Amino acid sequence: RLYRLYVSPDEWRGGIGQALLAEIEQSLYDRDVHYYEAEVLTANDVAVSFYESSGFELVEEGETELAGVTADQRIYRKRL
Repeated sequence: RLYRLYVSPDEWRGGIGQALLAEIEQSLYDRDVHYYEAEVLTANDVAVSFYESSGFELVEEGETELAGVTADQRIYRKRL
């Protein structure tokens, strides 16, 4: 599971996020992994859009706790 992937806003739209995913996916594929999941905070519209446009499918919605604060999150899955 990919818990968080951060790219500086100054670097958005430069392909860094896609390049990081490609490296992660190649590493998982080499280990015979057939899918993986990513956690995304529901309020993070940029991240939600990124994962959805990268071929992930929503599989679960729920809550998570970060630094003592409860936030809504989504779990996305991508088949390799």
